[in-house]
Amino acid sequence: METPFAVVGAATERERVGADDSRARIRDTSAVPHRWVCSLDVTWPGNDPDRFGRGSGVLVGPRQVLTAAHCIYRTRDGATPLSVYAAPGRNGRTDPIGRVKAVAYSVSSAYLSDLVVGRTTIRGPRVNSRFDIALVTLERNVADVVHDRAKDPRPYGHWGHLHEGRFTHLRGLESTFLAGKPVTVAGYPGDYCGTARLGDGPCDALRDQSTVPFSGTGVVAFDQRLPGVLLHTADTHKGQSGSPVWMRFRDGTRYLIGIHTGPGTKDASTGLTLNNHAVHLSTEVVTLIKSWMPGVNVV
Repeated sequence: METPFAVVGAATERERVGADDSRARIRDTSAVPHRWVCSLDVTWPGNDPDRFGRGSGVLVGPRQVLTAAHCIYRTRDGATPLSVYAAPGRNGRTDPIGRVKAVAYSVSSAYLSDLVVGRTTIRGPRVNSRFDIALVTLERNVADVVHDRAKDPRPYGHWGHLHEGRFTHLRGLESTFLAGKPVTVAGYPGDYCGTARLGDGPCDALRDQSTVPFSGTGVVAFDQRLPGVLLHTADTHKGQSGSPVWMRFRDGTRYLIGIHTGPGTKDASTGLTLNNHAVHLSTEVVTLIKSWMPGVNVV
């Protein structure tokens, strides 16, 4: 049964790059780093069809999920959510360590600076903002959970955890170093209902749409006209807003370098999307994120 539902994303429906979809389903969501990729269930005020949506995020602290700000603040009117639940490692209808309620949200004042509230109109924040990031604080610590003692007796951890981060890092890497490097983007695309393509059959949207994680790879680029934006060619779709963008080095270490936010630049002659964009997690932005979670040691 179809249910009114809106996966979270920018205005453009399709973000994919190229004729072939290179995304691959993530089957084992207990593996590092996919265990820290989160599905977000967001409910906003009102009774219209887009009052409920799903986005993506990444666990960067024991109670902290990093995502896109427009996954939290509804872009058409700037509304704040009635509720947000995060499900790390969600795999279809299975939530390995549960669905955890958010109790607080942090967002840059720079992102909300152009929110204009008039007598009859409200203009939403800029989706393309270099500060389109938000930190969601959960009601309980999930990093210390041992979700499957027989398979993995170690605590769940989080990205950049001092002891359970499994060689992951949250540190600013500059654009001159990143340009031309390969990256991975992983999240929960809304063009899938469970493991089937949306439209290939009946879909219980509230239970199944945007609940199975996929990852894709691409290459990084920067545009001087888009300060603070990281462009990449990994295939994505609405619902993947808030997805982590990372780089893996030869020694196995992974650096979180961006938060995916939507479609990027287009070819002026053909109108085709050339790339997708993310907030670049520069030293400045990483410093801001860490200021939102004092006492959390992230390497």
